[in-house]
Amino acid sequence: SSGINAEYGGMRLNSLDSSSIPYEAYLEKGSDPDFRVYPPTGQLLPFGTEGTLICVAYKPTLYGKTHNAKLIVQTPTSQWSYVIQGQSPAFSVPVGVTTTPGRLPRPSPGVKKNFIRQNMRIISQKSP
Repeated sequence: SSGINAEYGGMRLNSLDSSSIPYEAYLEKGSDPDFRVYPPTGQLLPFGTEGTLICVAYKPTLYGKTHNAKLIVQTPTSQWSYVIQGQSPAFSVPVGVTTTPGRLPRPSPGVKKNFIRQNMRIISQKSP
């Protein structure tokens, strides 16, 4: 897949009690397709631990647009939702030297080049 730049963010979530609990993380319908969430399923670690890392990847395909998504993290007993906004990086004009001329030279009007004669001269110069 193509894109401008990929950026990744994440957060750590915990179960609300002392045991792990299964979760499902997804982007709500209508969220911009430039966002991805992973891992989409797993176990939230118990309360008091470092928590489970849930990441969101953002890879915009267009400049100048604010992209929006809503992340839902669902467990059998709880649900969290987060509104996410992504902005494209600032556009900067590439700097460099062109490798093709802006305008090709045109032959003089009325003067036709005789390629057969030119090729015959080249061949006769190469012959011993």
